[in-house]
Amino acid sequence: MTKIKDDMPILSIITINYNNKKGLERTIASVIDQTFADYEFIVIDGGSTDGSAEEIKRNSSKLTYWISERDNGVYHAMNKGIKKAVGNYCLFLNSGDCLTDNNILSNLFQENHQEDILYTDAYFGNSRYTYSSFLSLEFLLTKSLCHQSTLIKKQLFDKYGLYNENHLIYSDWDFLLKVILLESCTYKYLDFVCLSKIEIGGISQQRKNEEIRNIERENILNENIKKIVSSRIHEDGFLNEISDLIIRYTEFKDSKLTKIALKIEKTSLFFALKRIYYHIKI
Repeated sequence: MTKIKDDMPILSIITINYNNKKGLERTIASVIDQTFADYEFIVIDGGSTDGSAEEIKRNSSKLTYWISERDNGVYHAMNKGIKKAVGNYCLFLNSGDCLTDNNILSNLFQENHQEDILYTDAYFGNSRYTYSSFLSLEFLLTKSLCHQSTLIKKQLFDKYGLYNENHLIYSDWDFLLKVILLESCTYKYLDFVCLSKIEIGGISQQRKNEEIRNIERENILNENIKKIVSSRIHEDGFLNEISDLIIRYTEFKDSKLTKIALKIEKTSLFFALKRIYYHIKI
């Protein structure tokens, strides 16, 4: 184990891997070739048998910490990395995902950022996915920030807990819902950089996991939405925003919101939201 710097780094880059040696090689190269040096690099391997561990050992002098042992899934591995991290921000760059160029971190940290969460655009294949500077209620309930282009202050995990390891796919979305909508953590969109290139075909994108995705989304929404609404209903503009969402549930039959609403239509959550729409106190 080797420390890049003796003091606390600005950034902890956490890479998890399982039997993706070629992808891991690309990820490691994109990190260690950075002109920016104020980072630590943590690699958590799930006991790969394809030569990944040997590749990690070959680059061990450039890593702050690494381990290769069996884990209990993606978020268990990510949490292991978080527990070892000491940087101000954490970035989860999984094997196969790469930083876009060698100067990207230097450009990103030219400014001394104070926000809890920083996020940038990302490339999915050759297509650039562009975000907005305002994370609306609709966006946060139907989409999320990709973790490969999102920097989260380590102290948020210390204060609000680690990723929920019971979820296979959407624990990062669950975490952002809570810290942004319930805890009002600050965020900033860095539109001048595109931080990462995301490897296509990850577990969250695979068609065979569609049913798991749907179940997890429904469970997370059922767990969080009523808490979010109850805690923020008196904020200026929030009632109008949630009312607009209810209208979209019923008027736009092809929207993702409608599909979500139909799944929860007979639950107490749906009626709680409906009461808000009609200005009746929960």
